[in-house]
Amino acid sequence: IRDWTHRTFACSGYALQFEHHDYSDVEKLRTRLGYKPAEKIAIAAVGGTGVGKPLLDRIAQAFPRMKRQVPELRLILVAGPRLSPEHFPKLPGLEVRPYVHNLFEHLACCDLALVQGGLSTTMELVATRRPFLSFPLQRHFEQCVHVRKRLANYGADRSVAYAGLTPEALAERALEAMDAPVR
Repeated sequence: IRDWTHRTFACSGYALQFEHHDYSDVEKLRTRLGYKPAEKIAIAAVGGTGVGKPLLDRIAQAFPRMKRQVPELRLILVAGPRLSPEHFPKLPGLEVRPYVHNLFEHLACCDLALVQGGLSTTMELVATRRPFLSFPLQRHFEQCVHVRKRLANYGADRSVAYAGLTPEALAERALEAMDAPVR
């Protein structure tokens, strides 16, 4: 059946909502989106539900440690429609937005993404070769099994268990990921 399938069907690969070559000039994209050349951009996004609030809280707690080591770091927390920006601390370099239009463009030029663990977001990060960590929801089959298997196929499974993760450990892992080469 394998030979017949290959003769009969054409596989399209992973469908992205953008052409990769459109985002290959990271500096041009950063300029268009209003980011300064000297700043390091980290984006934390957990989808449109409130289930990601503990992760965003932990990332906000880790941010001062990260900022001490990388003073030019700017962190954008994408809270989504269910989480009020007022629920997060006000810290120098930390920006909380309820919505980011065309988030995939911002992720395509960030220096680090900290994301829940969904397939679309993580595959977009792999396609644009951006450094990231993902934090799959515990006992969530798609995020813990299916997505991780797809990421492993690209040598890009950068999943981190949230349970027991301290702000210190998160900051350390995030800074390591930001500096690690991306395949």
